[in-house]
Amino acid sequence: MNRFILYFWYLVLMWKNCAVFSSALSIVSSEDFDKPIQTLLLRGDTLFVGGTDTLYNVNANTLLLNTSHILFNYAIAANTPLPTILYLGEGMDNRIIFCSEYNGQCRLITTDAQDQIVSVYNSSNNIVANKRNSSVVFVNTKYDNIDDAIWVISSFGTGQYKAPALAVRLPATLKYYRDSDYALSGTEIPGSFLKYTQSASSSFVYGFASSGFVFYVKNKGGKAYIGATCDNDDRFSSLVEFPLVCNSDGGELRGYIQAATLAKAGNLLYYFLNQQSQSSPLNPDDDFLYAVFGADSIASSTSICIFSVEVLANLANSIYTKCHVEGDKHNVVVGPSELTTAYTDCTVYAKLNNTHARTSCQIIKLPEYGRLYGNSPLQYLVPTIQHSIFDLTFSVNAITVSIVQPYTVVFTTSPNGFIRKIVITERSLNKVYNTVDLNPYMRNPASLLTDIAVNNNFIYALTSKQVFGVPIHHCDVPTSCQACSELGDPHCGWCVLSNKCSARNECEKSGVTGHWLQESYGSPGSGCVLPTMEETMISLQKHADDTAFQLKVNLNQVPELEGNETYRCCYLSGASELCTDAEKLVSVLFSDSTPFIACLDVDLQHISQSIPSGEDHVTTDLKLMIDDTLFASIEITFYSCSKHTSCTFCVTTLSDFSCNWCLGSHLCYETGSNNICDGSAVTNALQLVAGQQRGPSSCPRVEPLDDSIYLIAADTHPENLKFNLYNQQDTELGYTCELIWDNGQTLSLEAIVSQSTNPSTLECVVPDEQKLDYDGPEKVMKVNVRIKIKSSETYLDNSQDSYIELYKCELMEQTCSECLSLDVKYNCGWCRSKDIRECRVADHCPSGTTFLKSNEDSCPDIEIISINPSNGPVQGGTRVTITGVNLGQSYNEIRNGVSIKRDVGDVMCIVDETGSYNPSLVVCTLQSTSEPGAGLLRVNIQSTESLFAESGGNFSILVPSISSLSTNEGPVSGGTRVTLHGENVNIGGEKMVIMKLSNGVELNCSLVTSNNTNEMVFLTPQVPAAIYVTEITLRLDDYTDIKTNPSSAEFYYRADSTVTKLNTYHGIVSGGTTLTVDGSSFNIIQEPRMYLEPVGDMTRTRRATDSTPPKVFACSTPDSNHLKCELPTIPRSWPADSNGTIRCNYGFILDGIQETQDLATKNNNTFNIGKDPSFKVLDGVPLAEILKIEGENFLYIGGQDIVQPIVRVGVAGSGDKSETELDCEVTTIQDKLLYCDMPQLDSTYKKYVVTVYYGSIVREEVGTVVVASDPQLPTLTIVAICVSCGVIFVIVIITIVVLKCRLSRTDQGMKKLQDKMDNLEMTVAKECKEGTCNAPARSVLGYCSLIC
Repeated sequence: MNRFILYFWYLVLMWKNCAVFSSALSIVSSEDFDKPIQTLLLRGDTLFVGGTDTLYNVNANTLLLNTSHILFNYAIAANTPLPTILYLGEGMDNRIIFCSEYNGQCRLITTDAQDQIVSVYNSSNNIVANKRNSSVVFVNTKYDNIDDAIWVISSFGTGQYKAPALAVRLPATLKYYRDSDYALSGTEIPGSFLKYTQSASSSFVYGFASSGFVFYVKNKGGKAYIGATCDNDDRFSSLVEFPLVCNSDGGELRGYIQAATLAKAGNLLYYFLNQQSQSSPLNPDDDFLYAVFGADSIASSTSICIFSVEVLANLANSIYTKCHVEGDKHNVVVGPSELTTAYTDCTVYAKLNNTHARTSCQIIKLPEYGRLYGNSPLQYLVPTIQHSIFDLTFSVNAITVSIVQPYTVVFTTSPNGFIRKIVITERSLNKVYNTVDLNPYMRNPASLLTDIAVNNNFIYALTSKQVFGVPIHHCDVPTSCQACSELGDPHCGWCVLSNKCSARNECEKSGVTGHWLQESYGSPGSGCVLPTMEETMISLQKHADDTAFQLKVNLNQVPELEGNETYRCCYLSGASELCTDAEKLVSVLFSDSTPFIACLDVDLQHISQSIPSGEDHVTTDLKLMIDDTLFASIEITFYSCSKHTSCTFCVTTLSDFSCNWCLGSHLCYETGSNNICDGSAVTNALQLVAGQQRGPSSCPRVEPLDDSIYLIAADTHPENLKFNLYNQQDTELGYTCELIWDNGQTLSLEAIVSQSTNPSTLECVVPDEQKLDYDGPEKVMKVNVRIKIKSSETYLDNSQDSYIELYKCELMEQTCSECLSLDVKYNCGWCRSKDIRECRVADHCPSGTTFLKSNEDSCPDIEIISINPSNGPVQGGTRVTITGVNLGQSYNEIRNGVSIKRDVGDVMCIVDETGSYNPSLVVCTLQSTSEPGAGLLRVNIQSTESLFAESGGNFSILVPSISSLSTNEGPVSGGTRVTLHGENVNIGGEKMVIMKLSNGVELNCSLVTSNNTNEMVFLTPQVPAAIYVTEITLRLDDYTDIKTNPSSAEFYYRADSTVTKLNTYHGIVSGGTTLTVDGSSFNIIQEPRMYLEPVGDMTRTRRATDSTPPKVFACSTPDSNHLKCELPTIPRSWPADSNGTIRCNYGFILDGIQETQDLATKNNNTFNIGKDPSFKVLDGVPLAEILKIEGENFLYIGGQDIVQPIVRVGVAGSGDKSETELDCEVTTIQDKLLYCDMPQLDSTYKKYVVTVYYGSIVREEVGTVVVASDPQLPTLTIVAICVSCGVIFVIVIITIVVLKCRLSRTDQGMKKLQDKMDNLEMTVAKECKEGTCNAPARSVLGYCSLIC
């Protein structure tokens, strides 16, 4: 059980530290491992991770640790890393080899189907090298009569831990397949052999078995080699080595392998490699060696080269034949000390046998292979050069390959923490399509180690402390087919009917042609359904007579149908969506077939009716559907020239359609339409038709004589309206002027044409008695003018949109200055008399009143309403805003007319000159003075010296000075509320507080509004680290004062306060619970506060616009490391779950510190508010040692992490029970039950009230208990008891008598029966004696015979 609990909490912690999974996979990382790790092995849903001496079993989906097993125990320093090796060979699915480079030993581990370890076999000899940073590769293959032989290719070890470099071992015991093949003395290799160890050690990179050979890849002396031996050659006689070189696109020969792996090739890559092959054709099922080459192990200029394993095997075989079987004696170089330049391409190292002549040299293995007998490994010096398939700009320390047909995908890791995803097809089209930076996810940034694994969901990589899972694709990110194609990920394609980017296995009908589309490299657009049409603008006039109109949409590919599915076309016509049947057809053009969808029976009449008024076309998406599912759409436009009622718009060059205007019928028609216009026409401006008028300038139209707007005062008789009439077609035509008000009012006027020139003059005649007016509060009313042709009921074009603007001066402005400031075009003035003060036109001003004209007269009724601010420093610079009435009509009138009138001397306030003058709002800048003092602000109209106004209150000019600060420390996050004390430190208009830090940086502080002129309240700004303030500068307009250290301006920035934990995360609705908060540096916070808010309104920072305002409450600071916060009453309107619990976000407002806010999100928990406890009433419960209280919801007032409730008993009926209350110590609390130990109570009082207190707000009396004493029964009770006892006694006596009588009668009957029996016996006896016994008597009694 304990183990289960620990494992549960471990999973919780892991869940908190891992990235959260969503429907779209995201990068996940493991918790830090307790020991350094370096190797990774993937099997199904399990990751085996090799640590220092421990094998970890990790869930591959969540990266949560399942189990861990310590496999080596060495008495070495704890911080000594022990590199490990994991190997899982093909055909060895239930076995793992785990080796230590500390002593070169290995463990053979067997696992079950759930990947749990069932056995561990310890090797008895050295299998791998024991040197730091040594290398080893394992190859698993069939060998001789062993199903799974393990080939071990390893670096040399040192001391007693030497191991052979090449060996074949049994899979069950890890012992040598042939012990006799190795001249080993215990674990020692003979010392005479060691002198041939090469100075340049080999570093093995990769090993594999294929094409009948066992291969290994190594680096030695900065060069890459591949070794090959026949997989059935237990004596390694066939072993050959030859160099590998990769030739980059730039011609650089790169000969060091950074990483390698074996994989197949996708179809596209296979076709390319087969074309490039200079040997026999390749096979699609061939294995290929993918290797990353560079100049050295850290080179960032690298190349990927791909080698056919079949070609490498053939090359190894030819080298063996050439250099060994066919080799001559002169090809053998004898003695390491006699080594000279090789005579041929083959070099065979030999050892001189001192007992034989030179011609009888014994050929041995290369010393690095640690074997004394057998033929020499033939080292071929001519490198095999392959041209790079793709050049890289980064180093690689691990590589793996995934085939996503027809593509080949390469995944690499780099030491600097990057994973790259590369698609390989052919040289010109290869690219890195995604780069993932793992550094932001590393808790302890470290280089990625040389290991990588991949499955269908993740690419796995690791640092020395963590394992990362990177999604193999992000197909869910793009939201459009184009974006999906641009992603360039071979795993991704467009799922047509689902309208989403997805992996193939996530698309419902991916197996049906055309339903899952993938971009073909080199073929842009092939990953989407691309609809095209020969015409996307369709004339409704041209096809007006078509009874079965069809739309044909060409497609690059069409999703095929299944079962009873059908194609459909849908389009919007007005507010309605119309759908029609469709069919797939194929058009054949020059032997190239193109599929298309034919939309049948398109309703052109309905579309024509849906074109909005004033428009000539409608644009809609033509949707191509399979049943009700969209798979493609194309935008089309239906247009009709007949919708135009204006010649100008019909033939304008701005039109997308070829429309003409028929002058005779006044209709717009499309070019090519027949029998529509019999007379002359105005053609579209883009058409060049001989003898035809074209373009808008040829249209009949009216334009204003001067301005396009006629200004007319309402309720006046205007002059006739005159227009220029262009291109009049018939002088006999009659015209009517129609005036249309915006409010719907209309008026028709007779029109006359005064001359027949072009343009001629058209005049709208206004009758003498006719006035133009309107009803309503509008200041201005627009009246549109249209010229109607009487004979055709059509209208001439009003090309410049001429209209009448009616206005009412009395509604436009309400004050004299504003009225006189109106534009002179309105001809408004101020009408002033005893009863009238109004803005009017002169004609509407009654006789006997004064009419003040704009730009000529001044307004007499000047008034100041307010000034802001009402004070400023003697240094001046204060910008004063004056609001009032009739404060002049222009800047020039008051430019030098504003001042502060004081006894100690006036102070000028210079008025700002602005582009447009506002007589109700004036801003001026106060000048400096040497004397403080107060006075009224005066505004004087300079054109009339006697015309002025004064403010209702004084404007004070004061002398500021700083004295002290309210606090001298706060957090580096800022937000500390500081009060600067002094005299007149909060006056003027523009105010600034600047803090200068000890490093010379100056920061502006945010000011807090305050009405106290002797206090300036500001908030400290944020700084990056702890520092102190050397100066505080106060600026009030043109006043500046600087206070410096040490006393008056001292302020220290301290490290931010932190919150580590709360003693409880629960409370009740009624509040009152006091929380204890642990943390640090709380003493630097001026007003610490806590807040709660419903989870639905969780935010990272407080916002004033939150729909549900949070509960913010004050906390106290008992010491620098603790806060005490008393929970308030929570609104019962806050949402609760089904259990009645309100889950809240919580945080602490500690000046400007953000890290203490939104803690529910940061800590992945909530603060829970439960229901108030309820109690069953205790009604006179007898006193006992333990008091039992029943109810509900007790756990929110008790428990391990919550403040205990307090139970007290007090004397009933006393005025103040608190004087007599005693604590009942709570011993047990459950959700519905509470026990407490009763105190020793005074028996003088017979009844006590039980009260439960929870928090400081709520107390509840739950009932009473009674105290028992010596019984004092009442007299009536005693009498009743005595009577009852007497009655019971009488009943008992009567019962005894009755029973006695019955027993007496019973005894008499028995006596009579006994007498009869005696008589009978005597009679029978007598008869027997007399011999008179008969058979019936014997048979009946059985007694007579006895007597007889």
